[in-house]
Amino acid sequence: MLAELQGVQETLDGLTAQVKKQLEGLDENGLNWVPAGEEEVNSLYATTLHIALAQIAVAGRAINQRLPVNAPEVEEASSVFKVRGVSADRAYELLDEATLLVRDVLNRLTPEILDETRVSRSGESHTARWWILHLIEHTANHLGHMELTRQLYLSQKDR
Repeated sequence: MLAELQGVQETLDGLTAQVKKQLEGLDENGLNWVPAGEEEVNSLYATTLHIALAQIAVAGRAINQRLPVNAPEVEEASSVFKVRGVSADRAYELLDEATLLVRDVLNRLTPEILDETRVSRSGESHTARWWILHLIEHTANHLGHMELTRQLYLSQKDR
């Protein structure tokens, strides 16, 4: 792995550990909780699946490939944000799968590939390096959402 990407992997590993921590000790209600009347807020479980699936998709974009992912629950729900979990196990499984796929991509990247431009399905154009760094930004952003959601859940649960 290129030296510049070792830090990316270490950072993503740390963020992923923090994402997993947000699910610790939660039952089905906690995993799927959203504030009453707030349909735009996503559950901790759904956000975790979104993080994992986005990591896989973005890593694939960096090498200009669609990486395989097996997430039938998302297809059945029509949206990752509609998925409900009964335990954190499946979320952990998808995060671990994403970690392995991202690590494989990072190991395959060369300086030349990092400088190549990649275009998203929406037409957004950036270098492969940008997409890889975006993995960190995206994961950290949603981790922050998860931390706030967990705090809100725990505060209302204790009432």
